[in-house]
Formats: sequence, C-alpha cells, structure tokens
Amino acid sequence: MVSLSSFQSVLNSKIPQLLNYTNIRMEGMKSVSEQNAEATRRMAELAEVNRQQAVQSARQAKSMAALAYDTKRDSEVMKAITVVTLVFLPATFLSVRPILRLEFHCLPSFSLPDSL
Repeated sequence: MVSLSSFQSVLNSKIPQLLNYTNIRMEGMKSVSEQNAEATRRMAELAEVNRQQAVQSARQAKSMAALAYDTKRDSEVMKAITVVTLVFLPATFLSVRPILRLEFHCLPSFSLPDSL
C-alpha cells in the first residue's frame, strides 16, 4: 500500500513538470491563435480586393456593352454610306469625264460611247 507521504512527494515532484507542460501547451495555443488571427486578417484583405475587382469587372462589362452597341451602329452607318457611294460614284465619274477630257486609251477593255 502506498503511503500518503510518498504520494505527496511524488505529487510535489510532478506538479512543476505538469505546470511546465501546461505552460508550453498554452504558449503553443497562443501562437496558433495569433496565426489564425493573422490569417483571418489576410483573408479579409483578399475579400476586399476581390470585391473591388468584381466592381471593376462589372464597370468594364458595362462599358464593353456600350462599345459593342456603338460598333454595331457604326457598322450600319457604314453600310448605308457604301450603298450611297455604290449608286452615285459611277454616275459622278461618268458625268465628269467630258469636263476633264478623260481618255481611256490605256484600258482597251474599257471603252465608253461618245454620246455619254
């Protein structure tokens, strides 16, 4: 049977070891807690950067839609200008030919009647 005095002596010798072990564990937990706090702060910063990028992307998408609309409108205007040019340019060329005395001797396949 274990005597009370031997139990107390064993307990007295183990208490400092247990306290030391507990202190070491507490320091480790404190370090982990600080690391978690730092990681949380960095994640909050990244979330803010992601939010700013999302706002900027939405703004860019809106401007790209406006640019696409303007491009489509320009394309339609250019088609109209092309049709007008296609109709009026040959007639203008033919009407100016007698005034400028244009002769087409260098182009044998292109001959116009003099009555024009």
